[in-house]
Amino acid sequence: MSRAILVPVRSPDGGLAVFSCVDCSKKNGLYCERHNVPCVGFEDQTTACLFCIEELVKFEHRRANEVAEKVKNSIDEYDRKRLRRSAKVSAQVTGSSEDIAILRFVASRAIRDKVSIEHIIDWVKKEKTCECLICRV
Repeated sequence: MSRAILVPVRSPDGGLAVFSCVDCSKKNGLYCERHNVPCVGFEDQTTACLFCIEELVKFEHRRANEVAEKVKNSIDEYDRKRLRRSAKVSAQVTGSSEDIAILRFVASRAIRDKVSIEHIIDWVKKEKTCECLICRV
């Protein structure tokens, strides 16, 4: 008997309360087989496994200050304030530093787009915005 799981797919009425069997979720990239959990959905319709994001943050944690500085130095003052405000909230919720929170934003985007952290930093430098990093869940 297959169990039903909540998946991050927008239904025709705009809601996100959609259920699927595990096999269908796996076929549609909405389930992390490595961690045996459904992915979470983001406002921009991308998905990611929270455990995969946290693994990347843990792996790259020594670079948190470097990554945060590269991102902050690539955007204007308005976006820096937005980013720091979001990072402050995230840091309070997770019990981490603002630099780790910014690294988590970058790691989240990298996992969702299936690219490297450096690729996301380069994108932020090129576009000069943090919009792709502070997407809501």
